[in-house]
Amino acid sequence: MPDVEEGTNVDMSWQNEQGEWTYCEVKLSEQEFGKATHDQRHLDKLSRIYAPILKPFCPPTMLEPVEFFKNYQILRNIWLAAREPKASVVFLLPAANTKLWESLDDVVDSMAPSLRNRIYRVPIEKVLKSLVEDPQCASELKWYAEQLIEKYFVPEVVY
Repeated sequence: MPDVEEGTNVDMSWQNEQGEWTYCEVKLSEQEFGKATHDQRHLDKLSRIYAPILKPFCPPTMLEPVEFFKNYQILRNIWLAAREPKASVVFLLPAANTKLWESLDDVVDSMAPSLRNRIYRVPIEKVLKSLVEDPQCASELKWYAEQLIEKYFVPEVVY
């Protein structure tokens, strides 16, 4: 768990040889990012945990409760990267899910360049295809990538 006090779970995280963290959010079939309830517990977390870290990086409107809770899952993942100057966050999304891309782009594009440049938006199909086509990729990982492609993505139509 990246932050015990906050209670966040992420789909994946890793640390490189220099000790820099990358957090990764993966969307396969979800139609939207998670939202939060506008309740006292979340208001406390916003003021005590998220806002102090995110304030230098985003417009004040993004930290207003209605806007923040509407974009909760996106901002919580961005918050993880904002805590450290060299940490990053990767969002892997299906290329065709325009609703997810639009929601993510709206939030990410509002961030200060110093943080925005550490937020990566990647079509998941691109990653899976790279794994399948990489001759050095372990066969078990290649098989898993093929299974994800088969289960979650429409094959490219050839005319």
